[in-house]
Amino acid sequence: MKFYIIFIFIIFLFTNSFAKDFYEVIKEEVNIRSDSTILSSVIGILKKGEIVEVIDEKFDWYRIRLPKRFYAYVSCDYVKEIDNKRLIVEASNLNLRSSPSLDSSIIGKVKNKDILDIIERQDKWFKISIYPFGFGWVHKSFLKKLNLLTKKGTLLFLKNSSSKANFIIKTDKGKIPLLFKYKKYNKFINKKVEVLIGKKDGYFLVKKIKFLK
Repeated sequence: MKFYIIFIFIIFLFTNSFAKDFYEVIKEEVNIRSDSTILSSVIGILKKGEIVEVIDEKFDWYRIRLPKRFYAYVSCDYVKEIDNKRLIVEASNLNLRSSPSLDSSIIGKVKNKDILDIIERQDKWFKISIYPFGFGWVHKSFLKKLNLLTKKGTLLFLKNSSSKANFIIKTDKGKIPLLFKYKKYNKFINKKVEVLIGKKDGYFLVKKIKFLK
């Protein structure tokens, strides 16, 4: 009996431990759907070249974390304003919806005490920033897997480099050479950051970057 319990537990663990990977969108205007079927409602559009995080797989569909530019709606009855920029969830579990209606698709869930960023108020609903609580489904034929890593550390200029790298990120385990294509990244110098990087010709090409508190 114990053997069967352990065996079932291992199967459950394996089927529910899909690794978080990063994929690039390879077609223009790819639909994100509320479920893993062509008949489910469209909740947004992905752009060609956009990078998304895949967290699950079902048949020929990938479940992705919705990018930061997406938003959702929550009922005013289950949240409390902390200030004019943030909400705290008062319900034990609260659905995030694609539009300000109880008939709209559920595209995420939040728990009691979760903090949400307000975009605006619309009657009895708050429009909120959905990241990292929102999810959708994309057909796998529109995505290409990338060999990317995430690293956290301090961003610094790289001097006297023999490669194309122009920055480094100083982590707890050493320094990693980076290449940024845009000058706007100068604002991250000497700041704690998290970068999404892909290896190329002895350096790492930066795909995404964000400040850390």
